[in-house]
Amino acid sequence: EVGVLSALGVASVAAIVVLVVSASLDRYINGPPEGEEGTEEVTYTLSGSPVQLVAVFCTFLLSYNVSITVPTIIKDVYRPQTFPKVAWISFVIVAVVYFAITVAGYLAFGDGLSKYDTMVEAFTPPNRADWTIYSWLINASTVVLVGTHFLVLFSPTAQLSDTLLKLDDKSRWKSPAVGEVVRCTCRVGLVALCALIALLVPSVDKLVNLLSAVFVVLIALVYPTVYYWRVLQLSRVKQAAWKTWLQRSLLVVAAAAMVFGTYLAIRDFF
Repeated sequence: EVGVLSALGVASVAAIVVLVVSASLDRYINGPPEGEEGTEEVTYTLSGSPVQLVAVFCTFLLSYNVSITVPTIIKDVYRPQTFPKVAWISFVIVAVVYFAITVAGYLAFGDGLSKYDTMVEAFTPPNRADWTIYSWLINASTVVLVGTHFLVLFSPTAQLSDTLLKLDDKSRWKSPAVGEVVRCTCRVGLVALCALIALLVPSVDKLVNLLSAVFVVLIALVYPTVYYWRVLQLSRVKQAAWKTWLQRSLLVVAAAAMVFGTYLAIRDFF
């Protein structure tokens, strides 16, 4: 049930935001935990290379990627026509969350924040001895978030496999229970295959970063814009000129994201 999974994901995001902001303010007021390895003096000079700024901005834009989950959401919601309103509310919430975590994280770590890919990484260092109660709670909430996020993204693939293998054809089975067991077994097998790839393929995280630098940008920024233009063309509908130029600007940003993202991903291999 995508609604239940989404609710769990939203709850875990809310928990992570509260924990990260609380941990950041605690670190800003009281300083880093005593005995923490690699602690440096916190500076606030807003330093950062152009490549870092572009990468961070593109990461921010990718947080608005809804094109992957839209088919599943539209299929399961009761009133699909309310999706635009829900999307706007979601986008505002995402912006507020990013702003709150960015400000709190910068107060806690200063310019040293650029050393970490995520705030979760900042509060969960490799040395478990440096973990605080915030670290454990943030890590647990992240596990729930990643699990639910994976299942929501996995849902279209699972539904497609059911259709291809005709697992959703109840007339094939002697009883509905047998069909459900076979269907669930196949889905568990797909999840296990994903886990094996992640565990056995060398440097799979770096390979995923390299693929994401191109394909995630295409899915998040390029395809939705181009398809939207095609829908307008087929419907013979014209939009305001400022919207068209805004969309063109996003495509320019997407091109920059692919170039810089690919550069950073390749650099990680060396």
